[in-house]
Amino acid sequence: MENEQSKLNIEFSYLPVVNFAMQQNRVSVIRDFSMENLTEEILIKNNICNMISSGQG
Repeated sequence: MENEQSKLNIEFSYLPVVNFAMQQNRVSVIRDFSMENLTEEILIKNNICNMISSGQG
């Protein structure tokens, strides 16, 4: 089996601790999120990206 090179680079930073009060007050646990397509092909359809950017996901 050949080693396949990654097609997608995903990075995120998050809070190390989550508690009940944070959840009840809708505090975002993920602070930064990025996806980078490392190929020329379309890997993720636009509607998924739109959901993420609009906060509907």
